[in-house]
Amino acid sequence: MMIEARFKDWFIQYLTGFFFINYDDANTRYNMPENMKRGTFIPPKYSKWNIHLKRFIDEAFLMYFNQKHALTLFKYHNPYNISNKIMLMRDTFELYTKNYDQLIFGADIMLLRKTFSCTPMSTKVWDRVKYYLHNIIGNPINFYKHGLIYAYTLNKAMLKEVVNDFFVIYKMNKDLFSGTSFLQTVYLLFKKIQGTYFSHRRNDDVVRKKIK
Repeated sequence: MMIEARFKDWFIQYLTGFFFINYDDANTRYNMPENMKRGTFIPPKYSKWNIHLKRFIDEAFLMYFNQKHALTLFKYHNPYNISNKIMLMRDTFELYTKNYDQLIFGADIMLLRKTFSCTPMSTKVWDRVKYYLHNIIGNPINFYKHGLIYAYTLNKAMLKEVVNDFFVIYKMNKDLFSGTSFLQTVYLLFKKIQGTYFSHRRNDDVVRKKIK
């Protein structure tokens, strides 16, 4: 929930064209006009993003696993009898701490459907009511999400092959594409490929229902 709250704040900044300028200091945007006049404004370095996000992830996971029910599960129960979701979270966290400096992060900052003007106000209000009702009778975690974080590594050898292939295609079709239009076309292609990531085959060994 801590990470979700930060993503909500970052998303609001993104809508106003100030995406990630204040990820390490909440006052960066507020002080930016004055600092720019003085010539002292220094944009935050994106290279420090991994270290900054690691701090939030560490705090969130440690806070979760220090809860009484989680400590009780690991203390008194066989790990094989613990919820698959909790075990997956712990294994993911351990793997992340070993490889965080090699990861590249991407994110869907929010459930964008809830911010579209075409979403009826009654739907937005009812979603909010269900969230508060769920908060009264139980734990609201995983009920109302503000975003999903993706972490991945790059296969540099494969990336080089893909870039070389695209460069050949661009050189052969310079009469059809400008540099900008070609990059836009590649971007749309990648978005099309990304859309296939959210579909699951029925014979998959790991599906969402099994994880839950």
